[in-house]
Amino acid sequence: MRAGTVIGRVVCSVMHPAFRGDTFVLVLPWNTKTWKAGGKADFDNSLVAYDELGAADGQTVAFAESGEAAAALNPPKPVDAYCAMILDAVDYKP
Repeated sequence: MRAGTVIGRVVCSVMHPAFRGDTFVLVLPWNTKTWKAGGKADFDNSLVAYDELGAADGQTVAFAESGEAAAALNPPKPVDAYCAMILDAVDYKP
């Protein structure tokens, strides 16, 4: 599981029926430099994550990727990333 910052929602003009009514968010994943900067700078490349939690712009989320992301959904859906939790606070100690 990784942490990231939500930077927006994804709007689809055409969507697979399995995802009708679902929400996707655009997330900037954190890397080592981001942790040291307290989530304020130097992110990895953005990704799209399935979101059932209602994460808003600027919130920090923990997300799962790959097979773990798809396994979290019942019934399973073909997703690459899944917002597992919204983080209230992050404490980094090297």
